[in-house]
Amino acid sequence: MPCLSINATKKTSISAPYTPEQLKKAYFFPDVPILNQNIAIVVAYAYPECLSDLDTFSRRFELSPPNVSIAYPQGTPDEMNPYWALETALDLEWTHALAPEASISLIVAKSDSDADLIDAVDYAVSHDATLIAMGWGTEEFTDEIILDYHFRVPNVTFVAASGNYAAPSWPSVSPSVIAAGGTSLQLTDHGKLKASELAWYFSGGGVSIYEPKPQWQKNLSLNGIKTNFRITPDLSFFADPNPGVAVYISTPLTFSENLVIEGWTQVGGTSLSCIGITSILSYVGYFFKHHPLFLPALYFFSGQKGYTNPYHIFHDIKNGNTLNYCADSGYDLATGLGTLNVSKFLRIINEIDVTS
Repeated sequence: MPCLSINATKKTSISAPYTPEQLKKAYFFPDVPILNQNIAIVVAYAYPECLSDLDTFSRRFELSPPNVSIAYPQGTPDEMNPYWALETALDLEWTHALAPEASISLIVAKSDSDADLIDAVDYAVSHDATLIAMGWGTEEFTDEIILDYHFRVPNVTFVAASGNYAAPSWPSVSPSVIAAGGTSLQLTDHGKLKASELAWYFSGGGVSIYEPKPQWQKNLSLNGIKTNFRITPDLSFFADPNPGVAVYISTPLTFSENLVIEGWTQVGGTSLSCIGITSILSYVGYFFKHHPLFLPALYFFSGQKGYTNPYHIFHDIKNGNTLNYCADSGYDLATGLGTLNVSKFLRIINEIDVTS
């Protein structure tokens, strides 16, 4: 299911959620546009108005015209699902907001069955996608390891939401997927932090039940927690729906008798984290051609054991907690390695050879 969190506590206005400029300033995105690569977004079910809604969003925030293509690997879906429609709106609008120069391929599965979603992922890979966003996840299941080969693809980087209710989720626990955790931010109108960035209470992550710990996580210190299984998240990004980000959807979406959304609304969740991290990685798309296994490189940058952050590209989240874990110095099961300073990250990518 989509890893969304909807702010429905009060009537929303577009001025209340964070804007693209606020989040780009908060994470030090470069001021000068950089030619991004193609981003493939995998979603499910019908959402016929997605492109017109994206145009409305783009005009509101004075963004360049989007470059989007849509593919339906199993045929055009007949059914519309409110959660997936909102997921698609969030993914499209905020990918374009954070990576305005990227071309976007929206890959739409006919349903959210594991088989249809994985088929959509395979379609994206077979059509030369090198960066694939999956803002969804499911509870871990016995046979998940059998399906992990779909993500072991040279020169392709996968990012997935870590989930919204503390426990690890698949496919984010796959050792070939970057697991995106969530944080909370208090920002000024100009995107400056009012207080320390915190772990978001409902962010997913933890110790996998089935996936073995990859070599590049072997030396991580977990403050006394010992495990031989994969741990998530890897990186984090803003996810708190209070205040969330502005998303526009023109079709009334009925989630329950008391929750019907139409127009502008406030949305968060690790779906947003997934899109944020994917957008950041799109700025260094050329890097993946030379270093297809990006996760080992990411942990290399962290300094691993002791996590002294030698390259200073991570903001180490030391405060806040999820349902099950507390943020702490170094890697933790609430926020992973932390959040990225995008400008420093781009500079280090250009300067360092991770194979040395």
